[in-house]
Amino acid sequence: RLGHEKGDIYLQAIADVIANAGRRKRLAARQGGDEFVLLLYGYEREDELISDIKIFRDSQEGRYVELDEMTRVPLRFSMGYCMINAEEDYQTMIKIADEKMRCNPCR
Repeated sequence: RLGHEKGDIYLQAIADVIANAGRRKRLAARQGGDEFVLLLYGYEREDELISDIKIFRDSQEGRYVELDEMTRVPLRFSMGYCMINAEEDYQTMIKIADEKMRCNPCR
């Protein structure tokens, strides 16, 4: 709606938030378009993971992205999660996280 260049600015702002997400080890990647995957690891219990996801989700509150001198938009993203063991394949993990993103379990 606002053009490719401004979309890139917005995606960079989200990437900056992702780069600082969680208190544990992480690996972040852009899957394509406006989709990112963030692998947080080193959790033993799901409640620890959910606690960090809530911190990450709350990091967007009150944040805005300056797209140009005249355009300031709120930073918003949705997320899902999947806590898995080493046996799960990537596609299964993405499917589980996507399903949880739709039901918003971390609210």
